[in-house]
Amino acid sequence: MKTWKEVGKGWDQISEAEREKAGRDRAFSHNRLRKYKLTYSESTCMLQQLVSFCEKNSIQLLFVVTPGSKYYRSYFDPMFKNGFYAALDRVKGTVHLLDLFDEASFTDRDFNDTDHLSDSGAEKMTECILRFVQSSGSFPT
Repeated sequence: MKTWKEVGKGWDQISEAEREKAGRDRAFSHNRLRKYKLTYSESTCMLQQLVSFCEKNSIQLLFVVTPGSKYYRSYFDPMFKNGFYAALDRVKGTVHLLDLFDEASFTDRDFNDTDHLSDSGAEKMTECILRFVQSSGSFPT
């Protein structure tokens, strides 16, 4: 999701100031979604339906919150994340959660833009998921 002027340039080719602006613009576009209270309510209801379905069918449900670049995270509204956690707290049933949003091991080179992973970032995230699944004991191996 290139939000910088010279879209022919990759994330690794733009300046620090351009990354900062891209992070701000992208986070603000997501932050605006908080105003849709009905959508949040409907999504929470669908989440409960998903959790109930998984429980009924003995499916272990794992949500992975993907990492964001430092540029994106610095402008991301924490209330957005709090709403996500509140929805998870409200559902009846088991949801495993791996939150990598603030994971410090992800560096600029692990992103294609402010909030989408590059190949190296995807590999790193896959390793995190694998370690989580293996260490939790809740998932079949």
